[in-house]
Amino acid sequence: MVARRQTLVLAGVVAAVASAGQAADMAPPLSVAMASGGWAATFASEARWFSWSGTRGTPTTVAANGGAGTQLYVPAALQLVGLPGDDLKVELLARGGWVTARQSTVGLAGEVATPTDTVASGTFT
Repeated sequence: MVARRQTLVLAGVVAAVASAGQAADMAPPLSVAMASGGWAATFASEARWFSWSGTRGTPTTVAANGGAGTQLYVPAALQLVGLPGDDLKVELLARGGWVTARQSTVGLAGEVATPTDTVASGTFT
């Protein structure tokens, strides 16, 4: 079985793709920070592309003519930090993302596209 991990990372106008057969992160993820009126917002995201193929089915008892699959994973995070008063600091964080995956193994073909688990947290100091 040949496993390939390709990473597509967007940072401003720069796009990089790892060559086939490599498994390496190329550049830092997209990160944007803004500040206004005592508040700062930071958004971070990246796109990760994975693909695989093999000469035998997966699981190996399904097909003798091989199988293949792909996955696109796009995690994202948003953080807000503010000082609404002299004695109060507010920190809010939300993380989530999107994933789409496809498997084309004979007898087990399928596809899914869905948001990932989303979490949110906050701290008031």
